[in-house]
Amino acid sequence: MTDQGPRACTVGFGDGEREGIFHMFGHVKALDEGNNPYVHLIAVVELKDGRVIEVEPASVRFAKS
Repeated sequence: MTDQGPRACTVGFGDGEREGIFHMFGHVKALDEGNNPYVHLIAVVELKDGRVIEVEPASVRFAKS
């Protein structure tokens, strides 16, 4: 897959769906209930109001170009 740069998308966030710009996927290290480390995948999206959020990749729907 080639790097296409930022892409328009819709993301499920809060009480509904919001439009934004997808920037990248990333990995976040976290701890489970037993204090064991694990890594999970996130998507970084900039909303139209300028906020940058981290969401589950499954909640991102890319706009058709």
